[in-house]
Amino acid sequence: MKRREFLKSAIYSGVGLACAPWLVNAQTNTYAGPILITIEAAGGWDTTLHFDPKVNQPNELEITHWSNEATIQSVGNINYAPVFNNEQFLQKFGDRLLVINGVDTQTNSHLTGITHSFSGRNSEGYPSLPALFSSVHAPDIPFSYLSLGGYANTSGLIMSTNVSGGHSLQNVLLRDRWQADNPYRTHKETELINQALAKDYDIYSNTDVLPRYQKAMENYRNAAKLSPSLEPFLDILPTDNDYQPEVGLGPQGSSQALSQAQLLLLACKAGVCSSGSFRAGGGYDTHQNNDELQYLLLGHLNDTIEFIWDYAEELNIADRLTLVVTSDFSRTNHYNSANGKDHWPTNSYLVMQKNATWANRTVGATDEFQNPMTINPDTLAIDNSSSGLILNPAHVHNELRKILGLSGHINEAKFPYLLTPDVALFSSPNNTVT
Repeated sequence: MKRREFLKSAIYSGVGLACAPWLVNAQTNTYAGPILITIEAAGGWDTTLHFDPKVNQPNELEITHWSNEATIQSVGNINYAPVFNNEQFLQKFGDRLLVINGVDTQTNSHLTGITHSFSGRNSEGYPSLPALFSSVHAPDIPFSYLSLGGYANTSGLIMSTNVSGGHSLQNVLLRDRWQADNPYRTHKETELINQALAKDYDIYSNTDVLPRYQKAMENYRNAAKLSPSLEPFLDILPTDNDYQPEVGLGPQGSSQALSQAQLLLLACKAGVCSSGSFRAGGGYDTHQNNDELQYLLLGHLNDTIEFIWDYAEELNIADRLTLVVTSDFSRTNHYNSANGKDHWPTNSYLVMQKNATWANRTVGATDEFQNPMTINPDTLAIDNSSSGLILNPAHVHNELRKILGLSGHINEAKFPYLLTPDVALFSSPNNTVT
């Protein structure tokens, strides 16, 4: 058996790697802790077609076409719109899903909505959740935070690795490896390139060079030192023909979400990555033909999440994984003249873990017109008194930090959510009942 085939077999089966002699040195930089993946439904998803379903109200503008012929359905404690593959998805994964509805992003701006939803703050300056996660759990591994799309601000906590897909990443990993069948570079040429890089490093390390250049070269040198620990990852990367295919989304183009998820999970399995982010399709900004396009996009989102969990099980890392999914905001509570929907600030989050005690629940709520409702922060019940509050992304991120083991760390303390009370989203056993 060839070395590549053996490594791939060992990675997939989850056995044998500790005994592989060529991995002894790399083991010191191998990560086996918790994993976080965030998915961005970029553009503003329609939550009334997903897990915050709404039916039309008498003498009001139509909020959903599907409710002309159907009613709200539920699996366990989670309501859903009976369209595309929602039912099948919940039947399979509802027991590991927490739906958080009624989150006020306080904006109709895409940029602000994305920043708020993925950092918990409605202006620049705070890191994305995966960046904070990696800086706490695995700051020293090669690709600790692997960004394949979506909001990826690191706030200087950690270096992110930004790649478009597996092929481009493979080219980076092959930089120091000469291959006899390489049609572009000889062994001698590789040596000359490395010599030139070393010379550049010496030049930019000079004290007369601007600090940012010194920092850039130091980052480069540190990255080069980690190259041996990348060998297991390189050896299990699929060939171009073995990646998950692009998925056509009609007028919205195509999505590489499945192959990006595949790459990210393999990096986590190889122990060179702890968190990542990507987009599951684009074009959720459906100002025209809302239902036609959202059905395609949300159906693909469900399929992508299903692939992630199935593949994580295959790689024996599902028990380590937390998945967080959200969008900029949602769509209006009625259709416009183009049968589309416009921007609406109320949002939802999907948070998933296997065997989580807080799963199979819906917390937070919106009224029949998709406005956020006030809830009691302790019981999560609807509460219109002075004790009630409307959820915003800071509340969600504050609680996510707790279940992800980030609270109290020095890096987490640098980015506090001031005047943000605790909300028992994960610690209470209750649903929010409307």
